[in-house]
Amino acid sequence: MYFKITKIAKKGEILLTVRAPVGDIVITQYDVCIGRGVCSIKPSISTGFMFFYLAKLNSKNQWNKYIQGSTFESINSKDIKSMKIKIPKSSKEQEKIANFLTCIDQKIELMEKK
Repeated sequence: MYFKITKIAKKGEILLTVRAPVGDIVITQYDVCIGRGVCSIKPSISTGFMFFYLAKLNSKNQWNKYIQGSTFESINSKDIKSMKIKIPKSSKEQEKIANFLTCIDQKIELMEKK
């Protein structure tokens, strides 16, 4: 059987689910083949900052204004590409914010393990 790889995400890129459930995210630890229902985002800004920004959108159900379909909810690439994102201009500030939020996530994780 022959399979054709059509979409690849590189290590360190953000993967976003674009079909039900819309908005789940992860930063890939490997080069991976992705299929329908997942898109890869290689931000031109801090990856960590973008990850937390997208996580905020998901936690506040902001994807709902973009979702289409009734049986299988989804968003399309046009909507993702046209999103307006407010970001600090300085990449150092973006990294500081991402590092701070990463520390908070790690502390929450440790507390949940206890």
